[in-house]
This record gives sequence, structure tokens and C-alpha cells, in this order.
Amino acid sequence: MILILNATASPPNFMNCQEAFDQVAIPCKPFLQRTSVTSPSQTCCEGAKLLMKQDNAPELRKGLCFCLRSIAIYLKFDPDRAKQLSPLCKLDVPIPIDPNEDCNS
Repeated sequence: MILILNATASPPNFMNCQEAFDQVAIPCKPFLQRTSVTSPSQTCCEGAKLLMKQDNAPELRKGLCFCLRSIAIYLKFDPDRAKQLSPLCKLDVPIPIDPNEDCNS
């Protein structure tokens, strides 16, 4: 599988797919891949919080959801760990980084 990160320009105040990969997926990878790490790192949570502060335009959110889902599939993130990320990082909204996420709803 080839992961394609959209390199197009994003509106201000919105994290693009490459930034989501760098700031959320990579720091959260040890936790989300169900290694011996039992909680997300501070860097992971900071990236997740930054991601959730982004522009709420539905089409932008939908695109980011598809991006995160692709990353989760590519990096083989554990769905149960993905569901734990929001509560463990004290996020008000679930972060859509689950390989099974329905990005059309």
C-alpha cells in the first residue's frame, strides 16, 4: 500500500495531511500500534489537541478524516487504542485516527 500525503496548500488555521502525519501520527505511533507503551506521550497529546483546534469546515474535516484513516491503515494502528486516544489526551471530541473510521458521516 502506498500512502499519499496531500501536499496542496491548506487554508490558514488548518493542518494538512503531512502536518497531521508529522504532528500526530508519528508521536502517537508507539501507543497506537499497541506496543508496550500504555499511554500516549505528551507530544502525541499536544499534536492531537492542535489537530482538534483546526478549522471546523465540514469538507476540510472530511478530508482530514480520510487522511488520518489512511495513515491508521498504513501504520496498522490498533482500533481500540485509537478510541482511547481522545479520553487519555483529554480531548472533547474523538480524533478520527481509527482504521475503521466512517469519514462520510
